[in-house]
Amino acid sequence: MAKLHPDPGTWDSFLENFMEGKVSYGSWYQHVKQWWELKHTHPVLYLFYEDIKENPKREIRKIPGFLRCSLPEETMDLIICHKTLKKMRRTP
Repeated sequence: MAKLHPDPGTWDSFLENFMEGKVSYGSWYQHVKQWWELKHTHPVLYLFYEDIKENPKREIRKIPGFLRCSLPEETMDLIICHKTLKKMRRTP
């Protein structure tokens, strides 16, 4: 897909390289750890997939709160309606 990256090879070899941080842009774990530590000094909003699946409205509400803006309830309902994978697959 991304021609600027080397061929990932087999799934097994890619997974091994990924776990060791030997892929483009280095270790995903280090990347996440560095951003997680920035929460103490920078305004970073973390949303977690599991939390969005559990209660999408609660989690999506965090975004305008973080951005210090408002979001009409109708817009919130539209976002929740359109955020499902099933719906995204049908939307060009």
